[in-house]
Amino acid sequence: MTALFSTLKPQAPDTLAPADQWQEHSACRGEDPALFFPDGTTGPWLTQIEEAKAVCRACPVREICLQEALDRNEPAGVWGGLTEPERARIRRRRYRKPAPVKALRTTQEKAREAYDTHTVELGGGHREWRGGPIRIDGVMHSEKQATWVAIRGERPTGALITECGHKGCVTPAHQSQTRSTNGRKAA
Repeated sequence: MTALFSTLKPQAPDTLAPADQWQEHSACRGEDPALFFPDGTTGPWLTQIEEAKAVCRACPVREICLQEALDRNEPAGVWGGLTEPERARIRRRRYRKPAPVKALRTTQEKAREAYDTHTVELGGGHREWRGGPIRIDGVMHSEKQATWVAIRGERPTGALITECGHKGCVTPAHQSQTRSTNGRKAA
């Protein structure tokens, strides 16, 4: 039975009874309960809060006490060595929704978005780029380079040429690249 409780909530040291009897081992059992319920959190009550926390620091079941107070949403008092405002911060962190993770777009996706935005259909299967060179991931791309990246997912290694003869055409099927040899471009 102890193993079951240890998976559900913090367990006191092995020398203590199961977690459902943790209060019998608390350091505050012999103390005046009023010590743990100050009337405020400033001024003279700070001394009282520190005295209560000192008792908690020496308590063998402090973790269990704190967990129980968090689970029950205790509205007042010092439990497990923490005041209600301190426990409220823990609860807020626990239940705070994580910020949505914005998916990182690849260079190809960015280039494809630019291609879809900046090109127009001319008829006869030709597309023309409207606008100038663009920066994608910090690198300047000509109209033809952006189209190449958008369709093939990689930067061209050689010069790009339009094979259809239509000036300004950036249709991917109408482009080819020259092969690059040791930094020199060869046809």
